[in-house]
Amino acid sequence: MKTKKALFIGRFQPFHMGHLYAVRHILKKYGYLIIAIGSSQEDYTIRNPLTEYERIEMIERVFRQKGLSKKQYKIIPVRDINTNSIWPDYVANKVGKFGTVVTASPFTKLLFEDANYVVDFHPLLKRRLYSGTEIRNRVLRNKDWDLLVPASIFVYLQKIDLKYRLQKISETDNKYLK
Repeated sequence: MKTKKALFIGRFQPFHMGHLYAVRHILKKYGYLIIAIGSSQEDYTIRNPLTEYERIEMIERVFRQKGLSKKQYKIIPVRDINTNSIWPDYVANKVGKFGTVVTASPFTKLLFEDANYVVDFHPLLKRRLYSGTEIRNRVLRNKDWDLLVPASIFVYLQKIDLKYRLQKISETDNKYLK
């Protein structure tokens, strides 16, 4: 089978079991994965508390733990732009050649299809449970979240003290950090 390149876009705030489920599906179907880390310029906000480097580190830790070879994937940070209609071509220029965008987002699907890219859906794993928003909320409220992320990510987020960061960000009155 010839390896096909698939593009998977996410903010990964943090990378969780739902992302891992999608990655497994995409690799099985396509063989090679390009991960675009969206909103890579944004960090230390409630919605995007982790830095670009931290998100890359998280994903690479999980992939090492799961035995994925660097020959199976690459990770590319992608900054936001303010024009949705040109965003697909902007992303494509950043990440290089790929055959298919794989997403569960209807909006991402619309944008890439309108720009004449091939789009495929990946299945979601318990979307309400496995979401970055849910995990960040649980961290802030001292509720269990350890089983929502791969073990290596739980350890990493404890090490960098995500809870403290989220607490301090949530205490600020700076509306741009909310």
